[in-house]
Amino acid sequence: MTWLIGNNTKLTVEGDYQKARLNFFEPGLPASGTVQPNPNGEIKRDRFLGEPDLDRAIRTLGRIGYSFEHRFSNNWSLRNAFRASFADWIPQATTFPTGLQNNRTLTRQY
Repeated sequence: MTWLIGNNTKLTVEGDYQKARLNFFEPGLPASGTVQPNPNGEIKRDRFLGEPDLDRAIRTLGRIGYSFEHRFSNNWSLRNAFRASFADWIPQATTFPTGLQNNRTLTRQY
């Protein structure tokens, strides 16, 4: 939102807020079966290693700031600005892959 205080003075205030429920990030796949050979075959790159009902997180983002400008003349002006951002990431319950045992069994930690 911009407020024209006078002919030579302008104040702009900006802000946004976002809160979202997300699936937890994908930690990656093991090298054995993706980029290296695995005697049990290839692991598809779109394989999901988590638990669909558990791996969720809540992300909250916020930003606020202002920009102020006053022109004294065509050659002189004063400008001031401030911005602040806030982020919060709360995992509710997650599973992490911890290793690939005997090229076949994926161990995970809850």
